Amino acid sequence: MKYLLFDLKHLSQGNIVEVRLIGTECDVMLVNYTNLSNYKNRRSVKYYGGHYKQSPVKIPIPHHDHWYVIVTNGNVKASVSIIKL
Repeated sequence: MKYLLFDLKHLSQGNIVEVRLIGTECDVMLVNYTNLSNYKNRRSVKYYGGHYKQSPVKIPIPHHDHWYVIVTNGNVKASVSIIKL
């Protein structure tokens, strides 16, 4: 299971995560620590995001938490930035 992982630290509702993709289509998932652990252990995961073919991907932060972005597919390059509103 190849993936890219970005630690966004603590973010509050109102911020937007922008993921820029270079390469093939992939899944982009915004998860908290519990769901990151579930993903690593191949358990059920609740995430925000989905399958994307175009960049940039913009995902709003739903509530205050410690957030991570998972980008699946080892053939893609990605960068992540936060848009503060």
